[in-house]
Amino acid sequence: MPSNAAKTLGLWPQPDGSLSIIFTTAGGEVEGYEVPQSVFVRVLAEDRASKEVLANALINPLTEDVLISDALAEELGIQILYPRRGIWKFSDEERARSSV
Repeated sequence: MPSNAAKTLGLWPQPDGSLSIIFTTAGGEVEGYEVPQSVFVRVLAEDRASKEVLANALINPLTEDVLISDALAEELGIQILYPRRGIWKFSDEERARSSV
């Protein structure tokens, strides 16, 4: 996640218990950090929500987007159908949804 999102969650500047890490990106290596088991995540849709999952926060000060891993997506019960168009669904339903 970007540093502005981490700041909102009280994870920026780097809190005690965090681990320094190096991200390998298309633009080269970037220094960031991981805060283990520090955020609860859930997907909120207009008509329902996923279960809540405890996750690690990875903070990259040079990014502007919040990303989730494939492992977290699976834990949240979401399936990506058409990534470029932002179409996804909960794994226990047939309804296709659009990202907002």
